[in-house]
Amino acid sequence: MVWSRPGVLALLFLGLLSSCESPAIGSRWTIDVPEQEEYISVHFNKESDGSDKPGYFEEILLYYISGAQQSIDLAMFTAEAHELSTALNDAVKRGVRIRYITSGDQQANLALPTLDHSIPVVYGSADFSMHHKYYIIDAHTEDATVITSSANNAEWDLRQQSNNMVILKDRDLALAYERDFEQMWGGSQDLPDRANARFGWQKQPSPKRNFLVDGIPVEVYFNPVDSSNVRLIELMDSSQQEIYLAQMLFFGDELGSAMVDALQRDVKVQGVLKEYYTRFHLCEFWIVEPAGADILVDTVPRGIHHKYAIFDPLSESATVTTGSYNWHSDSIAIDDNMLVIHSREIAQKYLEDFQMHYDRSARVPEYEVRKTRFLAKRFPAQQAQ
Repeated sequence: MVWSRPGVLALLFLGLLSSCESPAIGSRWTIDVPEQEEYISVHFNKESDGSDKPGYFEEILLYYISGAQQSIDLAMFTAEAHELSTALNDAVKRGVRIRYITSGDQQANLALPTLDHSIPVVYGSADFSMHHKYYIIDAHTEDATVITSSANNAEWDLRQQSNNMVILKDRDLALAYERDFEQMWGGSQDLPDRANARFGWQKQPSPKRNFLVDGIPVEVYFNPVDSSNVRLIELMDSSQQEIYLAQMLFFGDELGSAMVDALQRDVKVQGVLKEYYTRFHLCEFWIVEPAGADILVDTVPRGIHHKYAIFDPLSESATVTTGSYNWHSDSIAIDDNMLVIHSREIAQKYLEDFQMHYDRSARVPEYEVRKTRFLAKRFPAQQAQ
């Protein structure tokens, strides 16, 4: 494990959408911040017609960074957005405590050297991949806020690849995220403690996973120890009408089997996957599509990077899962988080985004079907690289 105190960037991203007015940030986007004491707001970096919203995610993040009063904790897989680094430096000068955890890949964190040298940074474990994309802001105040996203802190994630953000203003939830963060940090102190830091399977499971945010039931799972797949399978098993998924990738036999079971109960399944990952014959596309799932592939350059699913969006039990968690085998030790949000209104917002992606996506070409099925027969145990 490599540790570095000086240097660091923090940027992250996540989203918000809702009522009341707040100051415009930058020159293009107006960030509307709800007035209530607690709220959930969701954001997408694509318009309803699929066009880009350049700078939108950055302006949201700049708003929350600039508004932090006491603390900002960041767990971010990659960091390459320099304007966010500048905002973090300004926050430190205001006396805000900043702690930052990133992956061990220094080549993917080119903005970190531009951080103020007083900001402590942890590079993740060599044994476990730190794949989170969340901010925790002022966790011990009435304004405690969590921002979690599918987007990495890089221009192609924030502006080009399709991603979503969720902003949750709730102190209990913020403290749950802080607990996850401080396991990787090695404690609650300002500087990291290498001897007590825990990643992957070394962590302790969450003691509390269920929260009520502005009257909306929310669950949070921190992988690998909380096992998002177990919850995803439960949601598939309980679905009665429809399942929609927008995923960068879809691996994991247990997930594919649960989706086939749902199809056999006449549950409608539609999905959009990143085209590249369907080329691997172990992708669950090759299990669920022949079983009746209507799965298309996103061929747009840089394309889909979402990790969300929508369950029964037209019913009272409408549910959305989202976060940084890519669907894969439960045995893979990657530090990730997944939200489960029980809200028909929020499910509708995700369904609108899904429909945009579905309408611009395509069937897997027949030659890819023939090639991949041939590989599956010839190399049944081969793993995707």
